[in-house]
Amino acid sequence: MKKEPTPELELTADEWQRARALAHALVQNSDRNEFGKVVTYLRRTNSVAKTAELLKRLPNAKFNHSNKTQRYFMQMRDAIATHLDGLPRQRAILIAFWAFRLMTYLNTTRPSRR
Repeated sequence: MKKEPTPELELTADEWQRARALAHALVQNSDRNEFGKVVTYLRRTNSVAKTAELLKRLPNAKFNHSNKTQRYFMQMRDAIATHLDGLPRQRAILIAFWAFRLMTYLNTTRPSRR
């Protein structure tokens, strides 16, 4: 039995474009696992504003292991502001989720750096 797609979970062409742009903005210079944590926080709080506030504070947090981690959070903050700002929260969450999935795909298909 074929399952019918759920309309509220489908992305529009514009939303797919945003998800791809967000994934591409982060894939080269961010850590996928850190972005996954941000997406989880976004889903739990159900708030783009709270997530944006967290991403403003994280680069200065004392637990950061390196300057690299600080840069990851700053890049995520900027990319989320660019690609998700102004969207209804449920759509922004769905786009962020798909961007994470696309980022995972891009990390596994691009040539490794050796």
